[in-house]
Amino acid sequence: MLQVRAVSFLERHARGRTILAALAASVLFGVLPLSYAVVRLAAHSPAAAPLDMSAGYTPDQAYAMIARYGEDGRAFYVLNAFTADLVGPLLFNLTLALLGLWLLAGIAGPGSRWRSWLVLLPSAALGFDLIENGLLAVIVSRFPARLDGVVQVASLCTQLKRTAAMGSWAVTAVLLVLWAVSAAKRRYFVR
Repeated sequence: MLQVRAVSFLERHARGRTILAALAASVLFGVLPLSYAVVRLAAHSPAAAPLDMSAGYTPDQAYAMIARYGEDGRAFYVLNAFTADLVGPLLFNLTLALLGLWLLAGIAGPGSRWRSWLVLLPSAALGFDLIENGLLAVIVSRFPARLDGVVQVASLCTQLKRTAAMGSWAVTAVLLVLWAVSAAKRRYFVR
């Protein structure tokens, strides 16, 4: 019931202005802080990069990267995990869900049976991202102590997040093509 109400709420707000506002907020509160985070972490070592931007990592790779952050970089990483790296993914995945629902409504009409499935990928990406952020914050804050099992779970969350995010992008791209074909058919072949 909650899922149906949440999807209905998103569907009601899947309009051009709302999507553009969510996209602008994603850039402002997601892309810009992420760009700053990359620069801030690389300040101590040019080879330093956020773990959650990698495709995955072993415990040894994770701890080598965390060592590159330096004390200031590690403190920033933990702070960022509970601020900008929460807001950015939330807004980004909200934008994908709204855009997908808007495109789907233009193709299949409102109330399509696919709308719940469409929201699933960005929701999964967000869920894995939030879990990953929490785990990485614990790992970084406990450095130099090693929590290899936690690193392995965090790496799995990173991989699942990336898979769900790429799936969201792929579905959105397919919907965009289908929407364009549907719009062209309506414009040029239906009179």
